[in-house]
Formats: sequence, C-alpha cells, structure tokens
Amino acid sequence: PTKNLLTHLTDRFLFQKRAPVKEILRRLSERIITILDLHQVAETILDTFEESLRAETGSIFLRNGEGYTLLRSYGISLKKEIKEIEAGDPLLACLIKDRHPVNLEDELTASKLPVTVSQWMERLKAVLAVPLFLQGGLIGLLTLGKKKSDQEYTPEEIDYFPTVAGQVAIALSNARLYQESIEARKKIEEMQLELIHREKMAFVAD
Repeated sequence: PTKNLLTHLTDRFLFQKRAPVKEILRRLSERIITILDLHQVAETILDTFEESLRAETGSIFLRNGEGYTLLRSYGISLKKEIKEIEAGDPLLACLIKDRHPVNLEDELTASKLPVTVSQWMERLKAVLAVPLFLQGGLIGLLTLGKKKSDQEYTPEEIDYFPTVAGQVAIALSNARLYQESIEARKKIEEMQLELIHREKMAFVAD
C-alpha cells in the first residue's frame, strides 16, 4: 500500500509538466519509421504515449477481416470477449461518423454518446478513443486512459491526435504488409519444398 501511494503521488505531482505535442510527434516518428514488426510497432506507439502523456492505460485494435482485434495494450487486463470489436459496434460507428477522437473528459461530448459507447470505453479504462484512418477506411483505433497527473487532455493535444493517428495508421499498415509478405514468401517456399519432395517420391516409385 505504501508503494502504491508513493507511486500515485509521484505521478500526480512530479510529472505534471506536459510534453509538447510536436515533441511527441517527432519522438514517435523517429521510433516507428524503421520498425517492421507489427507487434513491436504497436508496443513502441503505446510506450511513447505512456512516457510522453503519462497515460494510465492504452490499447490498439487493428482491423482483422470484418472486425477489430486487440493488437497490444498496457495497464488493463481484458477478458477474451473484449479483445474483439465487431464491425457494427456503436463505438466504431461513432468514430467513423465523426472522424474525430471520442473524449469522455469533455462533458458535453460524453453526454451525447450512446450508453454502449461509454460502457465500452469504461471496460478499456479509456477516456480517449482515437480512430486510425488510412485511405478513407478505419483500419483500427487507439485508446488512452486518463493521465496519471489527473490533468485532462488539453485542446491542443486533442487537435493534434488526428495527425498522430495518421502516422500510427501508416506505420501499422506498413508493418502488417511486410508481415503478410514474409508469410506469403514462407508459404511459397513450403509449397516449393513440398513439390520437390513429391517429385523425388515419384522418381523413387518409378
């Protein structure tokens, strides 16, 4: 209990200095530009927000077929049924319609949200849900919890999130394409080896 109390006090009072949004963007760009592993990209993105904004929780969901699957998270322990978001979910519908972050710290915005949207974000321990758009399509979403300092996200930070989201979407998409190309190459190699094996077996049989 003493350790938890000291950790809370440290986060709340000693980390109130805000990192400039442009600095966050620069730091994020430098970190993810050369990473091609999908899960490592997601981990780097969340680590950057945790360090820069001191967000208590974070998660990234990525489109997988018709739905969206949890790719990475921290600060939360999710049940299996919460690791998948169906394509028609009200939270996704809200993000697609408004194309802006859902901010529960904004009382006016929060009061207009469907109850199901607020409930979803509560399960994720999130106060922000940021849509990740690429070429007009929603490829995923980023969620962040409240700041450890108990300060709210500033209007400047909220305004910059679409730019940040664009970088995140590109990095995740590039990493996934690279991963898919590697998997496709392995599959071709396996098929070639299988064909060679069959030809050898046929030759021995003759």
